[in-house]
Amino acid sequence: MLKKFAFAVAAAGALMAATPAVAADITVGQWYTFGFRGTGSAMGNGTGFLLGNNPSSIAAPDGPWTFTLGSSGSLTVVDGYDSGDAFTLSDFGSTLGTTSAPALNSTCGGNITACLANASISKGTFALGSGSHSITGTVQSSPFGGGAGFFIVQSAAVPEPGTWAMMIVGFGAIGFASRRRKRNAAPVHA
Repeated sequence: MLKKFAFAVAAAGALMAATPAVAADITVGQWYTFGFRGTGSAMGNGTGFLLGNNPSSIAAPDGPWTFTLGSSGSLTVVDGYDSGDAFTLSDFGSTLGTTSAPALNSTCGGNITACLANASISKGTFALGSGSHSITGTVQSSPFGGGAGFFIVQSAAVPEPGTWAMMIVGFGAIGFASRRRKRNAAPVHA
């Protein structure tokens, strides 16, 4: 009986390990705190980690992190707390790039603005096109065997239709004034 139970537990564990991760939707424009283990581990769930502040963040779900952009945008990733960690980011399995090389012996705590401003902290901003995205990340270096970082997806600002109309009217007015000025200019006689 004990052998059957042990086999059932082992089979269930193998099945769970073989089950692919379910994509988790994220909100564009929201800062997230993600967690990670040592070098080679995946960037993942931020539950249980101290959340970032200035601006505030929420815990990231397990990856991959999915979202859709109506126009081009960007993904910004920054290490948190103690310097030394670096990450490689991918979108649908295609590498976007690696965050900057960190310097050791620096800290920014959970202050996202301070982490972004600190040259010793690894960070990167990656361009994204419009459409669907599925972001995953791998830890390239982690001298402490784990930690937390922050990320945000931002969409490029697209002018509202009313803004386009006002710009067209403005350009038309400038062209009309320029043409009128040329017509009314007094001829110069030598």
